Amino acid sequence: MFNWKVISEDPNDRQMFDRWLAYYENNIVNFDIFSKNNRDERILELCGIKSIAPLKILDVGFAEHGIEYAKKPDWFHAKLRKNPLHDVTGIDINKQAIEEIREYTQYDNLFYADATNVDLKIGLGDFDIIHAGDVIEHLSNPGDFLYFCKNNLKSHGKIVITTPNPICKYSLPAYRKYGFLANMEHTCWISPTNMNELCRRTGLVFAESHYKMNKNKSIKNILRENHIRKYKDLYFSEFQYILINP
Repeated sequence: MFNWKVISEDPNDRQMFDRWLAYYENNIVNFDIFSKNNRDERILELCGIKSIAPLKILDVGFAEHGIEYAKKPDWFHAKLRKNPLHDVTGIDINKQAIEEIREYTQYDNLFYADATNVDLKIGLGDFDIIHAGDVIEHLSNPGDFLYFCKNNLKSHGKIVITTPNPICKYSLPAYRKYGFLANMEHTCWISPTNMNELCRRTGLVFAESHYKMNKNKSIKNILRENHIRKYKDLYFSEFQYILINP
């Protein structure tokens, strides 16, 4: 875990920035190689979907924005339930969507719960994995959410978080048209340094940050890949974080 306070009391210390970048690149960054640009496949792997050992998984924010999402053939939260070995529980704060999705899918373990209530236990609070896909940027208090996760994970349990990257160059066309406009429900952006600081404050470990790469190894692609690796935060529209409960 990178604790910047043992290096400097000044959060703007340039030497500390260099130490952070070296630590992030050497200890946290992972480049995942795929033959196709399949985002869901990688997230499912990070959630342990292929594990032969039974896992208890908590799926936070499964309802997304309503029943329309659950009716899509590529609904991620249905994919998360495909391994019959795993016990997947879903929570959300959209009561109407919960009822409609429960009726539509016949999943009986979908519940209303506020994942920023730090004292709330879901069941025994002994999950192996908590998945929160595009959730944290909607919350009023991301720190309380991480405390909630910590209190509902086993020791060495894992939190899988995805969140948009606002500085990705592919967002520029939208910026030109609308300015710095995003989902109207978003409250914050969580960059790697933001996530590191949230983990430092909540006692979690910022373990991994994943970027997906194409498997094609032509000379042209290798040169382009080296450029992308160096300037990765300009090329990837989503941050994929793994946190560990020590």
